[in-house]
Amino acid sequence: MFQKLDYRDKDSSGFKKLTGIIIAYLFSNSMLSLNFSLIFNERSFVIMALTSNLFLIIMIVINDFDNLFLGAKSIETLRSLPLRDREIFSAKFISAAAFLLIFIGAASLPQVIFFYFINSNIFYVLSFLATDILFSYAAVSVVTLLYCIIVLNFKKRATVFLNLFQFLFFIFVFYSTSMGSRSSSAERPVSDRLNILENGFFKYLPQSYFSGSVYEPMRFLILLLSCLFVIFLLYRFISMRYNKLLEITSSIGKKSSSGIKFPLFEKINRLFIKFLPGSNAELASFGLVRDHLKNSRFLRLKYLPLLFIPVVVVLIGFFTGPSQFLFFKLSNEDPGFFNTSLKLISPSILMTIILCSRILVSNTKILDENSSDTRWIFDSLPVKNISSYIRGANSFIFFAMIMPMIIFVFLLITFTGEFYTVFLNFIFTAAAVYFIISVASLFDKNIPFTLENSKFNSATKFLEVIFSMILGIVVFFIQIFVFQNIIFVLSAAIVFTAVSYFLNRN
Repeated sequence: MFQKLDYRDKDSSGFKKLTGIIIAYLFSNSMLSLNFSLIFNERSFVIMALTSNLFLIIMIVINDFDNLFLGAKSIETLRSLPLRDREIFSAKFISAAAFLLIFIGAASLPQVIFFYFINSNIFYVLSFLATDILFSYAAVSVVTLLYCIIVLNFKKRATVFLNLFQFLFFIFVFYSTSMGSRSSSAERPVSDRLNILENGFFKYLPQSYFSGSVYEPMRFLILLLSCLFVIFLLYRFISMRYNKLLEITSSIGKKSSSGIKFPLFEKINRLFIKFLPGSNAELASFGLVRDHLKNSRFLRLKYLPLLFIPVVVVLIGFFTGPSQFLFFKLSNEDPGFFNTSLKLISPSILMTIILCSRILVSNTKILDENSSDTRWIFDSLPVKNISSYIRGANSFIFFAMIMPMIIFVFLLITFTGEFYTVFLNFIFTAAAVYFIISVASLFDKNIPFTLENSKFNSATKFLEVIFSMILGIVVFFIQIFVFQNIIFVLSAAIVFTAVSYFLNRN
């Protein structure tokens, strides 16, 4: 029964969603694996593959922990049957392990294929696959156990734990992509490519130790026993505290809020109504997002941390070398294609802003924990075009959250760069982000605050990261073309803004 519930939803389209997610995971992990294979040597490729799976699976688990391991949505119904809680949990635990295997397999398959291109020894290929799967389960078990301890002792900090992992994953993705822009490793033999074990920090990571399991049978045996042990430990830990965890997770975010006043939101709301007139439905949707953020702690925790990620990336650049990190500069002699008359900000900063902007917009689709089945409310309203709801929500996110974030980020960068250069990058980035949001809204069919925080919706967060990376690369290449002179930059910004404005009015 749990297996059936895991693969279906209210619209009876769970299997279609799962199939779509798996295909997208195969594609996105192929892109990551291709990047790893071109930059890193064989051992480093294994480490990066294990690390990417660690973040991918853990974000799915923590996002939907209560339903994945505890069966929170079904527990009241099941307790009316002659079943013990331990029996319910045992079935749910096995179901969760089977559900995660699908995502682990989808993440591992492209990695195995690219590993075969690096090392065609079939024994090592199969050993890598087994290591990939076992390490993913072991990592999930350890982190989930730590999450349970945090929930039991510091329930108000549980969401911070998820935000921390999301931030670390962003750093991991941008570290690997920035290595690609700075290294010409792809031109060298595999053995001479970038070796991350030369950095002392990486030597102490668990995935660095267990990467040796691919080549050493004894270390593989240690990994196997470690995996079985931590899975059993997680099972026993949750089983003994099943009711307590159910009680706490059901109460997280349930406290009502009297509402927090955000004067900036109120001012932006008035400006939007005055200068960007839309339909009544669009204006109402604009205010709906504002009011939800004022009154829902659950939603604020999903939005606000994303606003600080680009700021933290810039601050890291200040400490690691402003001229190298905050502005685009290849370590080797720049190819002619990358030569520009005007200085570019780092593509890592650009992609971070685009990524956070995309996730902020996608978060408007997720319901507050205290709400359910809200789609009928929108369907009952006399509005024929649902895009009005989407445009209103997107406008609030852009003008009230994304624009202040972009302004603050570029104000920080002005401390290390010429104001003229930073300003040109600012207007191009802001216009490009506005254009991306406007174009994406044409294909968006999900009304704000109608999707539950389910396993499928949690899994798509990873896809959002990959899609945003692709968008960031496209925008960066456009930036290379237009940053040949100031006329091109201003023209591109005007075109992006004008097209976006007319798209939002139609």
